[in-house]
Amino acid sequence: VLLTDIKKNPELTTISRTVWQPDKNKYHLMPIITPAFPSMNSTHNIYETSKRVLISEASCGFEITQKINNGEAEWTELFQPFPFFEYYYNFLKFDILALNEVQMGSWLGLCESRLRKLVVELEQCDSLQMRLWPKGYKGTDPGFAECQSYYIGFKFVKRSNTKQTLNLRQYVIKFLQKHLESESREGLKTARITYVRRNELPDNVRPEGCAESNGAAKRSRPADLTRELHEGFDQTKSLKVEQ
Repeated sequence: VLLTDIKKNPELTTISRTVWQPDKNKYHLMPIITPAFPSMNSTHNIYETSKRVLISEASCGFEITQKINNGEAEWTELFQPFPFFEYYYNFLKFDILALNEVQMGSWLGLCESRLRKLVVELEQCDSLQMRLWPKGYKGTDPGFAECQSYYIGFKFVKRSNTKQTLNLRQYVIKFLQKHLESESREGLKTARITYVRRNELPDNVRPEGCAESNGAAKRSRPADLTRELHEGFDQTKSLKVEQ
């Protein structure tokens, strides 16, 4: 999106080098260029998943407004939130943990700023379609007084007649080691990523009418993806997700 032509100022050589250039920024997915000098891409953080969500929501909004114009829908329908926890059955639960409020302060902000990096890592698995829910939920943990949880919902996009087993551990390990490990402190603040199904969600998250089944509560967890930053980790286990 361009509101005006991109210009350079030869008298300001250093600043002109920061001007957005399409041939040097081909990896930008949805560039929206600022009109003031120096021109920059205001959406450089857009990744494949967020691009898909934006396009999908815009299309959905357009369809609803068309129905409203035709008298087939009400305006309230346009502002209904996306039913995230009803739409997805499988989730990655990202727990941000700290010993107290002081430790949680900056650690929470750092982890939240890295969430999109986790989605980018998971995008390498082209068998899945995912969506990060931007709202955090208060959680509980026996070892930490402070716990904030975020969720990434995902589903299969390449279906087959046989059950599929995906190993997402490599992407999770890479994310934790690359983006959080150097900032964590054993016993004070850490992060944990686990795989949960819809009927295993906490009460403050689980959709109404979706009670946890006895089978789910008793089921063993071969698909457990828990990996704290300072714990040993068995990389031979797989994250098993059934279609």
